Amino acid sequence: MQFKPAICYKMAHVTHTEREERGFVSFYEAKARVWRFYASHLYDMCYVSQSSQPKISVEAVVKRCEKKTVNCESEFYVTAKNSNVGSQLMLWKMTVPSMKMLQWDSLKSCTQSAEPRYKPKAYSVFCLARPTTLVGMKVLPQNRDIVVLQSTQKEIELFNCSKMRESNADLSCRRIPDCSLIGLPSAGRGLMSFNRLRPCQLLASDVDGNICIWTIRNREEARSVVTAETTILASQTMGVRDLSWHPLHISLFATVGDSRKLCIWDMRSLGEHKPALVEEVHDATATCIAFNRFNEVLINTASEDKFVHGGHMGKVTDFSWLFCDRHYPLSMCSISEDGPIHMWQLNSYAFLPARKVDRTDAVQQFKPVKEVQSSSAASGVKRSKAAKLQRNAAASK
Repeated sequence: MQFKPAICYKMAHVTHTEREERGFVSFYEAKARVWRFYASHLYDMCYVSQSSQPKISVEAVVKRCEKKTVNCESEFYVTAKNSNVGSQLMLWKMTVPSMKMLQWDSLKSCTQSAEPRYKPKAYSVFCLARPTTLVGMKVLPQNRDIVVLQSTQKEIELFNCSKMRESNADLSCRRIPDCSLIGLPSAGRGLMSFNRLRPCQLLASDVDGNICIWTIRNREEARSVVTAETTILASQTMGVRDLSWHPLHISLFATVGDSRKLCIWDMRSLGEHKPALVEEVHDATATCIAFNRFNEVLINTASEDKFVHGGHMGKVTDFSWLFCDRHYPLSMCSISEDGPIHMWQLNSYAFLPARKVDRTDAVQQFKPVKEVQSSSAASGVKRSKAAKLQRNAAASK
């Protein structure tokens, strides 16, 4: 297996030498040392923004990156627990170097031991405080300023954050939601998903595993109330820990949960309240699921048995695809209970299987199957023509 050079960025309040001088090393710190040792081989980019607030959920806003630009920007919403009472909704903005600048900078730092020139930057844009304990958050794909928040109560709140960018912070906890969604039989669990192909269609679940579907048609009307259109009882869902709409199929959504199985549901046959496909994907309880917006057949799942990114020292609570671009197909953002935000890009050599690689592009792109089949078919035609000419020559003699 070949490895290409990579740069790992890390910000921490305590340096590695100070941790080693303490003497006692916990299990998570020892595990983190092993992860740091292999990080340069596993990632093209890894950036950790240290924070003491326990994080609840994260979702990146779709923003396409241009290959020729020096820097790429991405915005993502983060919910965190407040130090006193309640929770906070924050909008973070991250600036990362483009893939071309990143590869050139990594090669220069490895050959000349130079300090990286292009470094990622992450900072908070605004903060909204809520009096209740938030358990989940989702962003409307058609409008990145529309955010829905789910708390430990049965009601789901919808906010328009377009005016919050100007105020930077609203810590009064008195802001009234623009819309309220009701219909869940029990308290919320933070499991929500918007349909990207059908505007304003929301999928959510509660702590008991019941699933509700809303269509928010009058979201612009202040203080409106929307009732759930469809409800799937918990006896049919087999325990829900996370759910997600398919980004390229309007009627499909998936759920994972305590049964360690991945369930694919079809809205066209939802009257039977049974999943269209059930597949066991983990050895322990599945906690997260996310479809790749760039590849329709790529599904990312997390479980209590393992996690592909080992840099967290606490329990991973949520993750999200960081960029929706073909130059960053494996970039992700993950958060944990101990506070830090990890933004990372997997190394294609360490993650994808060994196959023939086309190196003309800045990012290693694998040749499509049709191209390989067409080349093999062409060679087969040439061989058949040569054999036919030989038979004709032998027959003429």
